[in-house]
Amino acid sequence: MTTSMFRLRHEGGTRAPIALEPTRRSYKIGRSPEAELSFPEDTTLSRIQAEITWNGTTWVLANKSQHGSYVGSAKVEGERALAPGDVIHIGATKLVFEVDPSAAADSAPTIPPSKAASMPKAAPASPSKPAAAKTPAGASPSTPAMTPAPGAVAPDSAGYDTQGVFHMGFTMMEAPEKVDGKPAAPAPAKQVKDAALKRNLIFFAVMLTTAFLGMCCLSFTILFDALSNVPVQFLIASSAALLPTVPYLMMFKFLDRNGQIPWKNFLACFFWGATVGCGFSVVFNTLTGEVISAMLGQGAANLMTTIVAAPFFEESSKGLGVLVVFLLIRDEFDNAVEGMLLGAASGLGFALIENCVYDTRFLVGGGAGTFLALGTFRALTCALIGHPVYTAMTGLGFGLSREMGKSSLRFFMPVLGWCIAVFMHASWNGSAALIIPAVFGDSVLGIVALALVVGGGCALFFFAILIYALVKERRVLVKYLGDEVAHGFIEKDELDGFKSLFGREKFVFGGMGKGTWRLRRELRRAQLDLAFRKWHLDQGDKVKGRAVDLDLLDARTRIRDARNALNAKEHRERRKSA
Repeated sequence: MTTSMFRLRHEGGTRAPIALEPTRRSYKIGRSPEAELSFPEDTTLSRIQAEITWNGTTWVLANKSQHGSYVGSAKVEGERALAPGDVIHIGATKLVFEVDPSAAADSAPTIPPSKAASMPKAAPASPSKPAAAKTPAGASPSTPAMTPAPGAVAPDSAGYDTQGVFHMGFTMMEAPEKVDGKPAAPAPAKQVKDAALKRNLIFFAVMLTTAFLGMCCLSFTILFDALSNVPVQFLIASSAALLPTVPYLMMFKFLDRNGQIPWKNFLACFFWGATVGCGFSVVFNTLTGEVISAMLGQGAANLMTTIVAAPFFEESSKGLGVLVVFLLIRDEFDNAVEGMLLGAASGLGFALIENCVYDTRFLVGGGAGTFLALGTFRALTCALIGHPVYTAMTGLGFGLSREMGKSSLRFFMPVLGWCIAVFMHASWNGSAALIIPAVFGDSVLGIVALALVVGGGCALFFFAILIYALVKERRVLVKYLGDEVAHGFIEKDELDGFKSLFGREKFVFGGMGKGTWRLRRELRRAQLDLAFRKWHLDQGDKVKGRAVDLDLLDARTRIRDARNALNAKEHRERRKSA
């Protein structure tokens, strides 16, 4: 067939009708000059928005843009067979598909019923994102504010269309049709989710296995003996030692100012320190002490185990928890702040279990008075400004390594952080064993001096480094989210919130009374992921096997869905209160 049977009429425009020639097979539509049907004046169009193809029987329309293409009020999913009279909505452009009056009526092709039945039909526009993305909490298939109305004009960059629906915009989101000659996966966010699920399954398998081994070590070396000989004292002392668990956990998690550490990672490190850290350390410290005792005597063994072996083995076993997070779920490990707080969580778990043992000894050997005095001292020092601070330095090393991208120095940062942790730990133990008794004897003043000088010095160093890391983190977020204001993914007041100390809390918890705090949290989480991913790409991270980065695409998709779901929720609440 060589004559034109159909044409596209530019409704509301000045362009003459465009005859569709079957011999050309296909016509690309967009604002690019390379498109056969180019509309450069419509800046809401993607470079290639859609394509009309002759399949030998009829003309079919395929969407090629993140904005979406519509036939009437129906969004095109896959391909859509066109019938005379169909109105195609793409951006601000409307094209009417109709019979060319100059063609003979009896020669116009028709769609056989069997062919029409097998054609993919356009699905109504829905609030859910493409198959790739994750529906945020609170999103509903019936959310009215997320449903594009017929003829809604999608923006060129991310932003709202004429009906108030937020779109990602083609500018940042167009993915290649093929990668290395193979079709690109149509669901990038699903790949991100599947990869994260696989990583987390491996992570939890490693954590559970090692935790079981750690508990076995604790049971055979400490627990069975304590429960057999002093069960009542052990239970009383353990209850008191574990009393600060929740407030201390919340205190350290509060220092995660932007909330980028998932609770699962934080708690995993906490339980690692409580099981693997304690269990393995008991075994290695005991074996080392026996070897030194056989060689140099019991006195030398006690001293060397306290000052040398204990800091070495304990900081190694606690720090391994941060290493597991760093290696197995690296995509969830962003910077020095995260490393320090994960290390602190591991140190806290270790300290609280260790306090159970020491508090039992205080209660059995010295009575209630000694138990209350020394138990309180250990709760305020070893469990707060002791082990958490030491192991935070190992975490700092891993965090700096993550920040340094391809720099060769990144391999030395964890070792440096571990060395600082061991030095701090050895300084405390050495001062408690040698310096404080020599200067103050057995007086209470010696204990106070130990806490203020050694413990206080380590704590001040910890907070100085943490504050610097937090300031750097804020600068990174502001820098990499700043250009997202122009792209439309971040609003100016949201960017201002990242600049303030309590901006996250003000934004997220501002939705508590409105029932939208979960959606606000999801939006903020996606924005954080976007900023950190852009930063890591600049630092040298590679896009694995694709021409586009799936994590960026996933973060922007989640921003879109969270924003639309949040707007819809707030719209419903306003209508209820009106």
